[in-house]
Amino acid sequence: MIIIKLGGSVITRKGEYATFNTAVMENIAGELSRYRGGEPMVIVHGAGSFGHILAREHSLRNPVRNGELPKGIARVQRDVRKLNLMVMDHLLERALHVVSVAPSLCASLHDGTLTRFDSDLIRRYLDLGTIPVLFGDVVPDDIRGVSILSGDTIMERLAADHRPAKAVFVLDVDGFFDRPPSDEGAILHGTLTADDLLRILGTEPVSSKSRTEVVDITGGIRGKMESALRIARFGTDTYLVNGGRQGRLSSIMNDLPAVSTKIEGVRR
Repeated sequence: MIIIKLGGSVITRKGEYATFNTAVMENIAGELSRYRGGEPMVIVHGAGSFGHILAREHSLRNPVRNGELPKGIARVQRDVRKLNLMVMDHLLERALHVVSVAPSLCASLHDGTLTRFDSDLIRRYLDLGTIPVLFGDVVPDDIRGVSILSGDTIMERLAADHRPAKAVFVLDVDGFFDRPPSDEGAILHGTLTADDLLRILGTEPVSSKSRTEVVDITGGIRGKMESALRIARFGTDTYLVNGGRQGRLSSIMNDLPAVSTKIEGVRR
């Protein structure tokens, strides 16, 4: 299996409410259609400006059970499903047999921690020859009422349950840098071991932000790198690649060299 996360900062314009990045999504869909390997594929996408802005406005990260909570849940769930349909349309146009799997219907959390996830449902769709597409969503929470389930957390759970051959995070930058990529002299990390990444996360500020500050209530780049580390510990080679550059994503998927960052899976 290959699991692929399309970052919200790639497929949407995160500073502009509910604004889809059509040109980049068209490129990504074309890249995915050029995959020639035999591994089944699962796609996860972030919410970007279709989720984070209203989730912050309605305090869904730390929800308060009052008259405004139902409105917040309804508005954010509506918007992330609109985004999911846009993503699905572009993938279907490339003859990719995608099926939408809404996390709010197959997952739940306990005080912000994912406790239930129907991995058997994913496997059944894969056995049918389809490509499940999941997304960041508002899901039930035993303690808080609801919580935000991020695409990165979904990627971790997929890795834990299915031990994929490869995980790919599609970003709006070339990979993981030693400092903000807009800084002069910023160096892209090509290949890192899990120990390398653990050292960096433990001792250095982590930054791989795009040039503009955007709203992200699910952890930003540090959270993404921590997810990549956890996935690598399942033995999965994990890549960070720029979704706006032609040829890179398809090269990574087809085991060809491309500008990216690779975190080597831990071999036991």
